[in-house]
Amino acid sequence: MKKGLFFGSLLCAVMFLFSNSLRAESFTPSPLSGEIKIDGKLDEASWKTARPSSPFIWLPSANETKAPAKTEFRMLVSPDAIYLGISCAEREMGKLLAITK
Repeated sequence: MKKGLFFGSLLCAVMFLFSNSLRAESFTPSPLSGEIKIDGKLDEASWKTARPSSPFIWLPSANETKAPAKTEFRMLVSPDAIYLGISCAEREMGKLLAITK
């Protein structure tokens, strides 16, 4: 994954967490059990049992409809790390472009 795309995704996730907290909704991360390999895949047992986020909101709309592609994140915590996994069921992944400056 390109650096710009990674940091853009991370920024979107953090913005979502912040905006979600303003709506009186809360999110509780799940404890990490076992090990996580940082490889872009969310296939470890901890990811499968981690609580998913509520649906993302499509920000450009004034009426706060759900995002056009199902997008969610899961957060795992351990005593020394926080892991954030984001999945998006984008139907047209081949058309997405990474924009870097």
